[in-house]
Amino acid sequence: MDVDFKEDGSAAGGYAKEMSKEWHEAAERMLLKECATTNVIITTALIPGFERKERKRKKEREREEKERKEKERKKEREERKQEKTRI
Repeated sequence: MDVDFKEDGSAAGGYAKEMSKEWHEAAERMLLKECATTNVIITTALIPGFERKERKRKKEREREEKERKEKERKKEREERKQEKTRI
């Protein structure tokens, strides 16, 4: 799909520049027109910080699991200790 608006998106050094407000408006019109005649729309997005949040959640789950296992081991050691004192 092409936006019906002539604007060069390249900047110095091979980087892209921010497109104008007019270009974004033309892009939105084009997209709305296309969406009106489409049955399925598949999108992808890079969500800033998402990967970092997922790593943080994973580490938190791992920490919780480690703590749970340590509590279980501690409880088992206490039970064995108590068992030995009863004998």
